[in-house]
Amino acid sequence: MLDASLTQGTPARAFLRDSLGATLVVDGQARSVGDRLVLRVALIDAKTGTYLDTLTVERARRDSARWGEDLAPELAYKLRRALGRQRELHPALQDTRSSLAASYVAEARDARDLAEELAALPGDAEGASADNALRRADSLLRLAQRFDGQWLRPLLDRGWVQRDMIARAGAPDRQRVMVDSFLPTVDSVLGRDSALAEAWELRGTLYAARMWSFADPRKDSVALAQAERSLRLAVQYDSTRAKAWAQLSDVAYARGDLVEAVRTAQRALRTDAFMEVAEPVMVQLLYTELVLGNYDQAAYWLGRYRLIRPGDWRVTQAELTLLRYDVSHPPDTAQAWALVAQLDSMDPGGRVTTAYSAYNPIYRRVAAAYVSLRAGRVDVARRELLWARAAVRRSPDTTLAHDFAYDEAHLLWRLGDTAQAETVLRRLFRERPRAAEFAARDALYRGIPLPAVPPRAE
Repeated sequence: MLDASLTQGTPARAFLRDSLGATLVVDGQARSVGDRLVLRVALIDAKTGTYLDTLTVERARRDSARWGEDLAPELAYKLRRALGRQRELHPALQDTRSSLAASYVAEARDARDLAEELAALPGDAEGASADNALRRADSLLRLAQRFDGQWLRPLLDRGWVQRDMIARAGAPDRQRVMVDSFLPTVDSVLGRDSALAEAWELRGTLYAARMWSFADPRKDSVALAQAERSLRLAVQYDSTRAKAWAQLSDVAYARGDLVEAVRTAQRALRTDAFMEVAEPVMVQLLYTELVLGNYDQAAYWLGRYRLIRPGDWRVTQAELTLLRYDVSHPPDTAQAWALVAQLDSMDPGGRVTTAYSAYNPIYRRVAAAYVSLRAGRVDVARRELLWARAAVRRSPDTTLAHDFAYDEAHLLWRLGDTAQAETVLRRLFRERPRAAEFAARDALYRGIPLPAVPPRAE
């Protein structure tokens, strides 16, 4: 990073542009605000002096000994992402002769970025604002289409906006309807350019959104096959597409090939120069290694994840999950329940919108209950099991029963209530047959005899 004194003013930018051939300049400034250090970094167009993006990183001054450890990786991560956005956006805007269309596409990108930031925050208002930002992005892209109907960029970007909306839709039925409604648009893009890697990636990503519906294993399998075929074509046409490799890892995980899931996730990281998918891929590697029972590797990816997302509640929840899974170390009940308390303050009531947001507060206590059980606290495990059952019954979200059943059965088995555990699993496997496939390879269920999956009624 260049020192602020070198980049301030037009002469300095002209020197960097003309003598060094720089097209982008990074400018930084650090200042104290109370007991915190605020580092602000700007990405500047060397030709025009326009501020393209700004990044802010904060740390408590008392943590100055650790700034080199964790501030630099977080800043590098954010800076590489910002550079990637600019690298992707500016060439794309050259493909249209309509300045209005280009302007609307750029505005839509900003709206998508805002939605991503808002979606990571707890609170109903923030979630609603994220939804509004996505709707605004879609409207802007529709306007761009009106001013340049031949330009594929607005169509592709609408597909990515649709993907974000699908991820926030929650209910599997609604997700399937949204996927099916946009797939013809993607196919129309491929009809105009059948070798367009991004379009194949988008098609595969949309199909992948259907593969976890659990509604009908046969339909899920069709969606899985379509997702894999499209994504493999994407990386065939462009092997540097990190997002396609990352999605292929998720597909491999879904069909039970965990070794392939790890391999393709690592390929995604190797091709991810601008950290587009670093966070979800590290999470994928972390949880895949947990399921495989490779706890040292899981801890490694947790450490990498923590460096780029310090203070994020999902990192804390991953720490709790590692405590739950890793039976190679003595159970640390004090740490487990401290993490539960921390999570409850960071994400009260599961208000951050994720695929399992409403279940997260229940999951945390069940996970800590198993750590307590390993320490011999049967009373704590039974108390938390009763609390979790009551919470699921009270919730208007009917999907919680399926999410909870997987964890409930595990805890019941470990408590010795094998008959009750079998009853819960039989019902779960009947309603979600693919849950049986997952349990069969999950280290959490290692050593537990699983009931057979009942034949599905035709």
